Amino acid sequence: MMENDWNIFRDKIVGLGEHSLHKSYYPELQEKIDSLETAQKNLETIINSISDSIIIHDVNGVILSLNDKAKQSFNLVDSDLGSSTVFEISSPDQSSDFLPKVWGEVINGTSQIFEWVGLKKGTDIELPIQVSVSPTLWNVKPAVEAVIRDITER
Repeated sequence: MMENDWNIFRDKIVGLGEHSLHKSYYPELQEKIDSLETAQKNLETIINSISDSIIIHDVNGVILSLNDKAKQSFNLVDSDLGSSTVFEISSPDQSSDFLPKVWGEVINGTSQIFEWVGLKKGTDIELPIQVSVSPTLWNVKPAVEAVIRDITER
């Protein structure tokens, strides 16, 4: 779910690559990195076991990360990351100016909870949902975290 850019840069740090001759000079650092990587994998396991969808968006609504439930609920795949937007998983019948207002409030630090009609990407299947959005940081940039609950049965 939450692929971390850290893995891309990890082996470029002197002494941490698998083929580094200096790896033995940094045992404490290697230990910390291993501990952080383990903690991240544990967190990903927990997030993917949650029964609500979790989606991280940038300030423009572009999807940056999502858990397994979000993939299933909204018909998304990993290749959608960085290209698909919140508008592609929203019913076209929703007010188009509501989300930018909510996004603005969240970016300014005010969490929001609202009901919405989601859409399975690439289909006409609509999902009544409750959305809780909060400001967060993603790779040191402002972002919006959405926790989404399917309220179909309600």
